[in-house]
Amino acid sequence: MSAQGVGPVTALSPATADFKTRWETDLRQARKDSAQCAGLNGEAQSRCWQSVATWAKDRSSSYEQLSRQEQGARVEQARSAAHFFSVTAQWASACSSLSANACASSPLIAQMQQWKESVGIGAQP
Repeated sequence: MSAQGVGPVTALSPATADFKTRWETDLRQARKDSAQCAGLNGEAQSRCWQSVATWAKDRSSSYEQLSRQEQGARVEQARSAAHFFSVTAQWASACSSLSANACASSPLIAQMQQWKESVGIGAQP
């Protein structure tokens, strides 16, 4: 992980960000940052996972805020995205003190997958 930490946190706004594009970008960033953390060892790995947890928590808040601004089906998509990143934050936080195998087999992964699917927009790796 670089000294700069994980990806930037950007505020979401219906006027400035297309939901589908933002969601796919955030999913790619989460995958990239998680893979980077998994490749580290010791204290660097723990710090990396904590950075991912903080970033995911911020993403969750942004999508929750967006859900209050949207209308129709997009409200539920934004809420599901908020839940996805909330669980992602929990998972990353747990991974900071788990072995790589325990992290990879966490039951939180299934929850993240369910929330991701409920958004209804798949992101390409």
